[in-house]
Amino acid sequence: MLALIIVSTAIFLVCVFEHRALDHLVLVPTLGFKKLELWRFVSAPLTSPSAGAFVFDLLGLWLIGSFIERGVGRRRAVTIYLAGGIIGFAAAALLALRLSPDRPFAGATPALFAMMASIAFIYGRTQILFFGAMPARADVIAWIFCGIGLAMDLFRGDYPSVLADVVAAATAWVILREHVRFFSFSGNWARLRLWWLRRRYKVLDGGKSREGREKKWMN
Repeated sequence: MLALIIVSTAIFLVCVFEHRALDHLVLVPTLGFKKLELWRFVSAPLTSPSAGAFVFDLLGLWLIGSFIERGVGRRRAVTIYLAGGIIGFAAAALLALRLSPDRPFAGATPALFAMMASIAFIYGRTQILFFGAMPARADVIAWIFCGIGLAMDLFRGDYPSVLADVVAAATAWVILREHVRFFSFSGNWARLRLWWLRRRYKVLDGGKSREGREKKWMN
């Protein structure tokens, strides 16, 4: 996370002293896809378009990123950040080709959204201390913040940003499949099959035996 912060800071300082650099680092759909300026897909998640966005991105990267890094290691944490930002912005730019092809995309919002969703994927129902004081479930806290971000984008009618965040979260899920606790496809499939069999064969509750064990029979 410290390395990503250093890179983001260096890019921000370059843009401060050379304003024209920002025009070559943000992702513009027409330039990225039609003119094949592919470096923009990588530079956009590391480029902050304003000082306020720069401070917010770095705080989020430090607080959320370090939490993810402790859970899955630095390599995978960096992969989630970069892949979430790159793929998320690519999806948003594809949609923007039809809505606003000259709109610039930059900032760490999709990458941070992927990191926030990763907290739910990694820690699931684990109790954590929110802000170091209030105990809460990790997945509940993560989905609350993700929901707030999506609601703000929907309120503004910013559908490319909504798509970017959702795709970034899906990218994080793919990277963290073996760490996912929120979804368990094998377990959910077994429970669904058991429910279907009970409905089909009308499995009834037979009470408890003398030893205290639950009895079942089929009608």
